[in-house]
Amino acid sequence: MGDVLVLQTGTNGPPDSDGFRDFLGSLSELDVVVVVTVRSEVPWMDQSNAIIERTAAGVDNVVVADWARATVGNPQFLYADGTHLTSRGQRAYAHLIKAAMKEADAKGIGDDE
Repeated sequence: MGDVLVLQTGTNGPPDSDGFRDFLGSLSELDVVVVVTVRSEVPWMDQSNAIIERTAAGVDNVVVADWARATVGNPQFLYADGTHLTSRGQRAYAHLIKAAMKEADAKGIGDDE
């Protein structure tokens, strides 16, 4: 696996679907792009995550790390604001990204051959 980008978007507002698709398309030269879903106490969280999931599904070099799902039942990962990560949350976030990169490797995403 060569060049990897980890991207988290949608916390401050839902990404524009067309713009996000174009942006991911512009990253086609990278071996792997890990897009992390949103976990925040904002009314657009579900909308942001739906756009991320739907858009990423159509891009060959992209895998999704589902931070929103990883935080369910794990309030210790976040401060009381429901957005910012505690030290436990930081470790869990890093493990989630590592797991997404392993998933990409298992799927053959990022293989130079």
